[in-house]
Amino acid sequence: MISARSLLRCLAVVAGFCLPLPALGSGLSDFPVELDAGAGQIVHLDCAAPSSPGSLDGAFRFLELRDTGRWAPSAFIGIRDDARAGKFRVFITQAERGGTVVAGYDYVLDGRLVLREMLVRGIPRAAAVKITLTWTDSGKFSVSILGKPPKTVDTELRGTVLFAAASSAKVKFAFSTGSFL
Repeated sequence: MISARSLLRCLAVVAGFCLPLPALGSGLSDFPVELDAGAGQIVHLDCAAPSSPGSLDGAFRFLELRDTGRWAPSAFIGIRDDARAGKFRVFITQAERGGTVVAGYDYVLDGRLVLREMLVRGIPRAAAVKITLTWTDSGKFSVSILGKPPKTVDTELRGTVLFAAASSAKVKFAFSTGSFL
């Protein structure tokens, strides 16, 4: 769980500037944020350390797509390590230029892609994609997208930072976190 005190320390890093973000309350609407990345660019939002085990309920949606042909418009929510070399993230990305969106997850360790799986295809480009992500202190992640049965993945990741990112798109995110009792 990310405490309200910790979230007061959340920062968005946009074009070299740090912008303070609002504290997270009990619902998704309490933490809406838009990230806006130009074509071929990526913008990150890093938050304080999540508890482990923990969970995240959220949704993200494309507001604008900036497809250059090289970088597909994409959005990510996940957990990463301090060095950014390891991460587990849920993503949406435009499947093909002008087409629908696919959603899935990937796992990166030591800067190398270990696993990527598409879980849902054919999502309309303007649809809100709802997710549930859970994690344990032993590196087990479980992800459910659009209410589909959860997919569980064992990793070596001991994530320390909750993050969101947008690439070649303007994306609206809304999420809340919690911990298991």
